[in-house]
Amino acid sequence: MRKHESRRIFFERCLRMAVMAGITISGIGCDEKKPDNETPVDNNPCSHLSGLSESDLDARKKFNYADKSPDKNKTCVTCNLYIPGKENAQCGSCMLFKGPVMAAGTCIYWTPAT
Repeated sequence: MRKHESRRIFFERCLRMAVMAGITISGIGCDEKKPDNETPVDNNPCSHLSGLSESDLDARKKFNYADKSPDKNKTCVTCNLYIPGKENAQCGSCMLFKGPVMAAGTCIYWTPAT
């Protein structure tokens, strides 16, 4: 009987060690690089593109949309095609393509607001 108890204790210990090793190993690789097509997690509502289709994302690229304009005078907020956001002054939308745009952003079809 003693032999059976020690075997049971041995297997219990092995199981515990395996579980602990699994928990330790599962934390490895948490800092993996995200794929290029995955949107980074950000609190900025203008950077949430997860609801857009591939064609919508292609349209943004086609218009060379950038979150920050190199020219202070040619930003989305000063563009005639910009639709200001209701909740966030830094985030709005555009008449040309779907998805959020930064007020400080720009694209190749910038036209001065009238």
